[in-house]
Amino acid sequence: MTRCTITDFVLLLSTGVAAISPPTASETLKHNSSAVLWTDCSTTYGPGFTCANYSVPVDWRNPSSEHVVLGMNRYQSNATSRNGGKKNLFVNYGGPGIITTQTLPLTLIGFSDEITSKFDLIALDPRGIGSSSPIQCDVDLWNERISLFPKTERDFTRLVHHNKAFGRSCLEKSGKLLYHMDTKSVARDFEAIRIALGDEPINVLGLSYGSQIAYQYAQLFPHNIRTLVGDGILDHSESETSLLASETQTYEDSFNRFAAWAGTSNESALIGQDVVLLVHQLVSQANHSPIPVGSGPGHFDDITGDELLFNLQDLLISKTAGIGPGWPAVSQILALAATGNGTGLTTLAPAAVKGDVQGNSVLFGGLAVNCADWTHHSTKVADLLYKQQLTENWAPHTRGHVQSYTAQTRCVGWPAAVVNPPWHQIEVHTETPILLVQSLHDPECSYTWAVNVQAQIPSSTLLTLNGDGHTSYFTEGETTGAMNAYLVDGTVPAPNTVLES
Repeated sequence: MTRCTITDFVLLLSTGVAAISPPTASETLKHNSSAVLWTDCSTTYGPGFTCANYSVPVDWRNPSSEHVVLGMNRYQSNATSRNGGKKNLFVNYGGPGIITTQTLPLTLIGFSDEITSKFDLIALDPRGIGSSSPIQCDVDLWNERISLFPKTERDFTRLVHHNKAFGRSCLEKSGKLLYHMDTKSVARDFEAIRIALGDEPINVLGLSYGSQIAYQYAQLFPHNIRTLVGDGILDHSESETSLLASETQTYEDSFNRFAAWAGTSNESALIGQDVVLLVHQLVSQANHSPIPVGSGPGHFDDITGDELLFNLQDLLISKTAGIGPGWPAVSQILALAATGNGTGLTTLAPAAVKGDVQGNSVLFGGLAVNCADWTHHSTKVADLLYKQQLTENWAPHTRGHVQSYTAQTRCVGWPAAVVNPPWHQIEVHTETPILLVQSLHDPECSYTWAVNVQAQIPSSTLLTLNGDGHTSYFTEGETTGAMNAYLVDGTVPAPNTVLES
């Protein structure tokens, strides 16, 4: 599947997994753990930051085998805790693939004094990402642009051959780690760090794909939790078809709401225009003749219509400027694209850069997690054509250009097996209250997913934001306040609470 993500735009402001019962796994971790040794890294990340590396097994089934080095940083404010001692709050921004150590310093302004006086903020880069032994692959192969919408068997064969070649390059450059990039392994890494930091019950704020890390941790270690927030919920119990259908519908809903706003708002650069027609024309023209975006690292020189639709999903993550550009800026980007200048669309173009190992791991490591966590059963072009027909019928404007579709196509032919497939039931057996948060109009994570996950975790409560955008923590409204109250005091909102900000 895909990742449901706070996108790369945030950075400007996802052959076996251990089938060990939680007690046995925890005892193994405690037996082999050592303390985390922090060093000052304020010159890199800013005042209050320290950094550390920590070694964990590549394969948790065999803890004595080769290890992988995890990188992390920690923010400690000067504020004094009310109870005389701080706890740790693990923050993950999703992806899979977002480099948490780089993102935390950029979002510090979004954490209130109430939180930083109570918690030290821990940003652990998941295995294979950023400073944690980043996955490496062939950059040139990644940058070969190939259509994810094959129409003939020949097109499909070319896609699979490309995927296989790229996957082989990742295996050659990254070794056995590629077989163990699944989220259960990531959750066990979190447990190892929790124990090494003092063996206190964990606090987690997992945004987007980070919500899956959070509840898969709870699956494995249900008795080790103090507070756990999932914000922007990813449902790891969906089939390929239902996953694709629900994400397609939520993107279409957000696009329609944006188009209606953009055509009528005085804040929009497209006021008075038929925005749906404009985007249709842009996509059609760009698929025939890609829109120039200029040269530069991290993006191609132009952008196709299919790439435009994929990128637009990410651009709509926030109605106001913050974790995304905001709808007024998106209207300006589209107005500029209509003149033949796609510069504003380069932010999210998926090119890799030679020599940027950490930056490329956002792309390569994120794909490796998706291929380990989600099934991708298409074996012939007809399988993908059925999906294309489904999404074009349900979403005539955005037509299935969503992240789950990229995983279901890019992972076909991947050399590592799916080791953490979707469960029919997300089984979390903890008595600790868990807080799930979801906006009604999220372009990436469907409200359907949140309702389904809540129904599968008996101790969870779903808090709803009646608004637009992907994730709610950094909106700084009532919903943020409710999450902070839960993290600080364990206060859980009443069931079926809906907030307006």
